[in-house]
Amino acid sequence: MNGGQPRQNNTESLRGRTLQRRLLAGLLVLAFLTPCGIVLPRIFHADGAWGEWGAERLGAILGYVPEGLKGSAHMWKAPVSDYAFSGGGGSLAFQMLAYAASGVLGLLLAVCLVFLLMKMIKRHEG
Repeated sequence: MNGGQPRQNNTESLRGRTLQRRLLAGLLVLAFLTPCGIVLPRIFHADGAWGEWGAERLGAILGYVPEGLKGSAHMWKAPVSDYAFSGGGGSLAFQMLAYAASGVLGLLLAVCLVFLLMKMIKRHEG
């Protein structure tokens, strides 16, 4: 009877690694697609990436600025405003690189935060 338990643990471990690989593959696909946020608005002659509007732009689109946004828009200033690092000019290639780098930076910060929270939870439980 005990002989079946290690096999079950190995199967669960294999499933876990397979899920991790699939998630990582999905994240990599999304990372490679991030420059679309820079390229597509240029192709379609749009003002910018969809959904990345400030209060002023949203007000122009909707005709008003939602009350919650009016009160909280000043609270957050992006560390890398408009995904633009200093230097590099306005070339499309540099903008795409800066956009992707901003995404990677945000992803790394999120992963670090989750990792720290997991450690705190494990300490609290154990």
